Amino acid sequence: MPPAGWTKVSQSSYTWGPADAATYGTHSGSWCARVAWDENLANQNEVLISPTIRCSGRSITFWAAASYTWAITEGNYDVALWVVVGDWGGGDDVALSGGILSARGYFTDWEWLQYTFAIPAQFNNQSIRIAWQYIGADAADFYLDDVALQ
Repeated sequence: MPPAGWTKVSQSSYTWGPADAATYGTHSGSWCARVAWDENLANQNEVLISPTIRCSGRSITFWAAASYTWAITEGNYDVALWVVVGDWGGGDDVALSGGILSARGYFTDWEWLQYTFAIPAQFNNQSIRIAWQYIGADAADFYLDDVALQ
């Protein structure tokens, strides 16, 4: 983890890694991506960036599972979704969602939910990447699976 062509940017040893279906559960298949919560309660800012894509009029869709209790009730973490142009954090990245969990509304802890975000037309025919940014402290795991362009 990350898979070939993907990049991770981490500040913690508790970062993006693989999670197997037998131990953690997945939406489908044998593996998914997981950010583990830092048991030392340190701040986390863990980023997973897709390979480069070029598209027009498309959406990014994925499945995710998280803890409503730790993300929303306690307010200890969320996951932002970004369109990345060039290097991560270069000032030209655009947030598709500042917090996919808080924007979702009520959900059940660890329920797999599908998320879909349109890629803005301003990125038509440009080389971009999609980034998931987990930000939290004293939080909970986050699981990502079945990422696709539609």
